[in-house]
Amino acid sequence: MPPYARVVLAVAIACAAGCGSPSATSRVEGDLQVDQGVTLQTELPTSLGGDAYRIAGTPAAVNDTLRVTVEYSGGCARHDFSLHASRVFMESHPVQSAIVIRHNANGDQCRAMLRRDLTFDLTRLRDAWRASYQQRHGTIILRLRGHRSGITYTF
Repeated sequence: MPPYARVVLAVAIACAAGCGSPSATSRVEGDLQVDQGVTLQTELPTSLGGDAYRIAGTPAAVNDTLRVTVEYSGGCARHDFSLHASRVFMESHPVQSAIVIRHNANGDQCRAMLRRDLTFDLTRLRDAWRASYQQRHGTIILRLRGHRSGITYTF
């Protein structure tokens, strides 16, 4: 077997074992893989540190998924993004929740401008609302740090 064929075979075996398959913390919604859920905290998550990024376009809450496109610099290391929200709602009608995306560039010093579509599962936030208000259906206005207007999340 030629050397390049061994490489192709090794990559094919590795991908069959894990490429594109949902992780234990992800779910599939239509053709969209939702990678992680929101982390709930007791305090407002406005003071979370993290590396720089910019929200591109308009974020949206569709079904139980927050979809956000971010831009950031890097290209030499894996970048991790996580969503954080308070389990305490801001009283208004409808109620509001401060949410923050935390970016960890893992020390990446490269300067390529990258764009990535993120998806976050909002069911923990929905369930916290249901427990607080003892109702099944409702609306939360998500106040995402770095985005000017609220994002309507209806369930």
